[in-house]
Amino acid sequence: MPDYDALIESGRRRRAEKKFAEAEADFEAAASLAEPGSRAFALARYFTGLTRDDHDDEAGAVTPLEEALRIYGTLPGEAESAALIGVALGLCLLRIQRWASAASVLQQAAERFGNPPKNPGSLASCLHNLAMAQTHSGDVQRGLETARSASALRVRLDGPDHPLTIETRIVEAYALVESGHLEEAGTLIRNAAQVILSGAGEAHPYFADALLAESRRLARSGDGLAAEALARRAVFLLKKLGYSQAAIDQREREAVELLALWRTGSNARKPSDVALWRVSMLQTLRRYRVATLDFAPSGERPAEEFFFVPANWPLSRARYVASVVLGDANAVLNSQEPADPNFVDVTQAVATAPGAEELLGINFAQAFRSRHSWEKSIAYNVVSGNRGYPLSTVDFGRALAAWGVPDTPLAPLGVDAPALAAARSEPEATLRSVLGLA
Repeated sequence: MPDYDALIESGRRRRAEKKFAEAEADFEAAASLAEPGSRAFALARYFTGLTRDDHDDEAGAVTPLEEALRIYGTLPGEAESAALIGVALGLCLLRIQRWASAASVLQQAAERFGNPPKNPGSLASCLHNLAMAQTHSGDVQRGLETARSASALRVRLDGPDHPLTIETRIVEAYALVESGHLEEAGTLIRNAAQVILSGAGEAHPYFADALLAESRRLARSGDGLAAEALARRAVFLLKKLGYSQAAIDQREREAVELLALWRTGSNARKPSDVALWRVSMLQTLRRYRVATLDFAPSGERPAEEFFFVPANWPLSRARYVASVVLGDANAVLNSQEPADPNFVDVTQAVATAPGAEELLGINFAQAFRSRHSWEKSIAYNVVSGNRGYPLSTVDFGRALAAWGVPDTPLAPLGVDAPALAAARSEPEATLRSVLGLA
């Protein structure tokens, strides 16, 4: 039977060869031979945690790394080893979004490196991750202070244009965004992006992170559609680069989080809470400009659509509701052509609340026929307040019948007379069904 040292050596070799299951089995066997609570036991558990992390099992890595840290933290003369284990554990906690736990572990690790630190590069990595943990956990001011310390240390160690310095600058920019310093954050993001573009070009993971930081800044400043477009571009670049699935998943979660920063409308709960708007708008195609991390408008075209919205919304929210609908439409279009970063935006929008008599005079069938190929409908369900779902011709016709519109303009939509009669006789049930109300 192999002894402890042979198992550790075998496990390290197999880990280097990316034979993760075999490596973990070696380290687990080594731990079983060591005395619990000993340095040897902690080392074996540390390697188990690293191996699981290598295999994108961050959640599974936490327990063995915690065990290793608990032991090394009590051993004399092992402060730096405990700090390095803390950095590994903190990064795993970051990746599974246990922000407060990560901040606590990384803060302790930073203190263990000493002052002055024997390993300043590892301290810089620790502070980099600590800044992310503090900012994500809501302690944004401390996150900003830590990020600035990390950036300054990186500059001293590696220079202002080193990739590691740029990576930390992006973390600093994120903290600036979350603390409300949007203009300063924008300058820092663009400067970092320019360094990357002048070297590796757009196809670099740090450029994708710069896009994500800028997307969050744009969402905070109210340009939600551009924010979502930049986030999609960032994820596309990482996939194109063949980045790890764990890293892609993390960025996709960040992209989803953007929605809550600007899609803030209240929802409707029952048919009496719903209003129908007729919205006239101007739309533009915004084209991606990689050098400046923004989008340039390219002309305008008029459009008219119908939205079912919460009745307590003022008509002045017309541009918001149009943006929500276009945001979801842009996401669908991008899923079909992921390499295309451009998107459709709305520059102006005016809403009215038409009555049944006005609706009677509209040729809905012609409006559906004249919509552009990328448009799913002329009518959308936005009663959730933050998402826009296209309505089919039949469902729109049923909803309008429930709204009191006569059969004449609705029959060409393909709704048969019995369906229209049923919608008109049970308007509340029809609207619940069509609009997905509880």
